[in-house]
Amino acid sequence: MSGKTIEITAAWIYNSGDHKEGFLTDMTEAFNGKSFQSCVEGLRDKRIAVIGAGVSNTPLIGALLQGGCAVTVCDKSPMQQLGETGRRLARMGASFRLGEDYLSGLAEEGYDVIFRTPGLLPGTPELALARERGCLVTSEMRS
Repeated sequence: MSGKTIEITAAWIYNSGDHKEGFLTDMTEAFNGKSFQSCVEGLRDKRIAVIGAGVSNTPLIGALLQGGCAVTVCDKSPMQQLGETGRRLARMGASFRLGEDYLSGLAEEGYDVIFRTPGLLPGTPELALARERGCLVTSEMRS
């Protein structure tokens, strides 16, 4: 995946002011302008980490899991604090790296793709090391 760009745009469904499950409306790869479904299919054999289980990344995590991808959710919060969102993602098959040291050793895990939360700078040392080891590090936001 080296040298390729993945851009994610998340859209949200609102019903009566209550947030419903988010979903992704667009995922475009720089090569061949693939559809979201074909991009997810192309990620099925990859090791994927998603940093941040908040509002921004939860739709992405759900879409990847529903598409048959193996996803590790990395978040500073413990499972108890993730609440129903964490329990739902666990039921869908997500694995977790949680707690204060959630980024520790990330590069050594051998992920092919890491989707970072927009609040985590791309130059964070753990992400830089993962990138050096050949991991694609991307986000829904351009930076």
